[in-house]
Amino acid sequence: MPAIYHACPVEMQENMLYPLNGLKALYPELYQREIAKYRDHPSRYDLPQLFVPKLNCRWSDVVFCSPIHPYLIYKELQARGFTLSPDKTFFQIPIEAIRGLPTAIYYDSNAHGVAEALPEEAVAWLKPESYQELERVPEETLAWYDHLKSVGRNGAYFVGVPHVLVKGAISIKEARIVRWSEKI
Repeated sequence: MPAIYHACPVEMQENMLYPLNGLKALYPELYQREIAKYRDHPSRYDLPQLFVPKLNCRWSDVVFCSPIHPYLIYKELQARGFTLSPDKTFFQIPIEAIRGLPTAIYYDSNAHGVAEALPEEAVAWLKPESYQELERVPEETLAWYDHLKSVGRNGAYFVGVPHVLVKGAISIKEARIVRWSEKI
């Protein structure tokens, strides 16, 4: 069965993945920790307020997932000589877990900063009945890895990978935990 993927948070509450604004209301201390990642660079500061077309909400109202098994990312990073912890874990969430939740795919994951909204044409509805996982890392992402390696940086490993945007909380009761170093 097809799945979407989300990195396992350091600290979980209940059996749910919440968007930032959900954390703000329910778990303010977790919200403060998670919102801090948007305060590390001026181009990211306003990102939580970015408008998401189709879903008619803000960036901070969605849970971000990936349509690619994390092993494929791990394998490409490892091939380029990045030092990685093989124990990083992800929830492998069956696509059925989001049926009924407003869900879209954002195809241009490089838009950051000053824009007030994601480009309308870069966001499409996700239909669980026709959803398919990516079978390889996008070329744009591979070029990004090469750039990171050339400048001696780590991080932002999902640049260029489409984002699955789920409006609302996602139950992880049926999710499996996978290590990104585990072959598929």
